[in-house]
Amino acid sequence: MCSFAVQIIYGIVGTIVLGMTITSLAMDSWTRVSDKDFSGLLCPIDKVQKAIENKGDFSQYCSFNFDQFKGMDYASQIILITIILAIVAEIMCLTYNFFTACACCCKTVLLPVLTGLSLITVLLLGAAVGVYVNQNEGRIGEFEKYMDDAQKAGITKDLIGQGNSFIFATVAFIGAILNTIVSFVAIFCAATLV
Repeated sequence: MCSFAVQIIYGIVGTIVLGMTITSLAMDSWTRVSDKDFSGLLCPIDKVQKAIENKGDFSQYCSFNFDQFKGMDYASQIILITIILAIVAEIMCLTYNFFTACACCCKTVLLPVLTGLSLITVLLLGAAVGVYVNQNEGRIGEFEKYMDDAQKAGITKDLIGQGNSFIFATVAFIGAILNTIVSFVAIFCAATLV
């Protein structure tokens, strides 16, 4: 019963992590320099503005194809691939968690696989966040350096720094770490509190 309750918590946290990871992929801004300058992985801000101005479908302006992927810099390609793989791993974790929660025996054998899948998710999200931070280390320092200058120029502090996509990916990474810890607790419960 204890492991079942812990697996419910795992499912809730896992669903939140999945939502944040999908949101980080869907949102445009990984970096903000002003209220008009965003850099994104899939759809640059000029295409978003065209879609809004023309009241068109975003899929017409922000469609993704492999030619666009080939044109991305290497770090952006790695970030995109690892986030997509993390989404797949999170879906696998949630599916496996559901099936093991329904199992009434052998949980001590089944739950370590869930922990392994959780670790894969942590590694993939950590790689995406790590590559971004490594690639933009100088830019992050510039944000801190020019924060006061920007405020004097009339740009508010909340419009400078890491974009929402980066923040969502980082929070998803932290949530995946918490979920891995929860999966260890589920193993403990299954082994000791049968």
